[in-house]
Amino acid sequence: MKILIVGDVHWSTYSSIVRSRGKKYSTRLENLINSVNWAERIADEENCDRIIYLGDFFDKADLTAEEITALTEIRWSKKHHTLIMGNHESNINTLEYSSAFTLLSKNFEIINQIRIEDMGNDMQFIYIPYTKEENRTDTIQDLANHLLSNESKTIVFSHNDLKIRYGMYESKQGYDLKDIEDNCDLFINGHIHNGAFVNFKQ
Repeated sequence: MKILIVGDVHWSTYSSIVRSRGKKYSTRLENLINSVNWAERIADEENCDRIIYLGDFFDKADLTAEEITALTEIRWSKKHHTLIMGNHESNINTLEYSSAFTLLSKNFEIINQIRIEDMGNDMQFIYIPYTKEENRTDTIQDLANHLLSNESKTIVFSHNDLKIRYGMYESKQGYDLKDIEDNCDLFINGHIHNGAFVNFKQ
């Protein structure tokens, strides 16, 4: 299986550093249109089986008319899309209401609750939308216990805090790295806007 994965688009008219106007939309939106169209095109060119957005596709729960209109410029692939809900897309803990539902369609599924998907071939996917620390009840081990067999591989797609160091700051919240390493074969996380190799079991 081949998957194209995109993290943290943060679809918005402006950012703290990009405040200018483009030809039709804001410069930021025009850059985002080009970037998302590029990713969608790559998924088709590379014959990916599906596309997974790792949360925070949108920058906030409320969208402006310009942001909604700019979405019409996206040339979405016909491939299956999974969008994991992030912390920016909803302003309530249950993630019941969200700007992410703007993209709900026949080839788009929105993940706003933990979901485990049997992929066959002794593999399972676990999708984990953003969960505040006080609402987190399942460890990675708890979720991985749904394995079909001891031989099954567990791949996790998440948008959450991790207990890691961010420069001088060390997070006390989020999923524990040891729990991740011990209980899944691959853990792919959005949200923190930087990359780090955790572990990959062959």
